[in-house]
Amino acid sequence: MDWSGVKFPTTVTGGSITNFEKNNNIDVAVVGYKNDKYVPVRPPGGQYKRVTPLFYFSDGEKSHYACIRKSGSRLLRSSFSKHSESVCICWYCFSSVPEGRLKEHKRLCSKHEPTQVTMPVEGSVFRFRNYQNMIRSPVVIYADFETLHQRMDERYGQTRLVSKHIPAAYSVVVVSDLPEFQM
Repeated sequence: MDWSGVKFPTTVTGGSITNFEKNNNIDVAVVGYKNDKYVPVRPPGGQYKRVTPLFYFSDGEKSHYACIRKSGSRLLRSSFSKHSESVCICWYCFSSVPEGRLKEHKRLCSKHEPTQVTMPVEGSVFRFRNYQNMIRSPVVIYADFETLHQRMDERYGQTRLVSKHIPAAYSVVVVSDLPEFQM
């Protein structure tokens, strides 16, 4: 490892981590731990194929880094996904992504600042209740499509097909207050 241009103690901001990436042809993703969750602190530079996760721990006064030599994705996967198949962690958004889709996902995701998807706490979401204020639609079309499931067991890469949908029936109903649309 080439440590030239790296200042100690190393901070997340500043050029030390960027210098280390350039000197060693690897990307470094800095990961923190806050409120019992792993969070992205600094995304990888995105120039190299190999990403090394660097875990950053801080208690206010002191901070430490820990490097994972094996698979950081494997270590963090259980925190983000219940998926039992092989998945990778995107170091930009912390989403679990199937291996075959990681390259395209990273291409799109790396254009933005690091983020993490969090679901709302139950009871904290507003719901629409003012149905009396809705504008009535003069024509509404309801459609339904029924299929039969034919069992199958095929694989396409990481995807396993378990059933095939065979069209069986459909129905369309037009509901209207306008006489020209009533049937």
